Amino acid sequence: MDYKLLGEKVTQYRRQMNMTQQQLADRTRLSTETIGRIEKGKTKLSLENAVLLAKGMGVSLDALTDESTSILYPNAKNDSELLHARALLEKANRHIEQAMECLNEKPIHLHWFWPELSDKE
Repeated sequence: MDYKLLGEKVTQYRRQMNMTQQQLADRTRLSTETIGRIEKGKTKLSLENAVLLAKGMGVSLDALTDESTSILYPNAKNDSELLHARALLEKANRHIEQAMECLNEKPIHLHWFWPELSDKE
């Protein structure tokens, strides 16, 4: 079993449901630390805990553990395409993080993008 892929799926399903790790922990009786380790692929998952997670997120056990499908990259047809898609996503995430850092450093004024919104006196 690919525990890193399983962890990615847990993270993605949890986020799709707008749940925090704490909320998932409350639903599954697992600790937030355990959920964090599962999401990072740092721990092996017992069948009992896999069932608890699947039920807690409202997904099937197959959806959570089937390594031939990926909810993150559903159109990838093989491992090469999957790796390429992951690389593109990581690159996009880096660009988004850089943009967010810029936004936090400088104020944004809507009239820069839409001059018609500026106050004309």
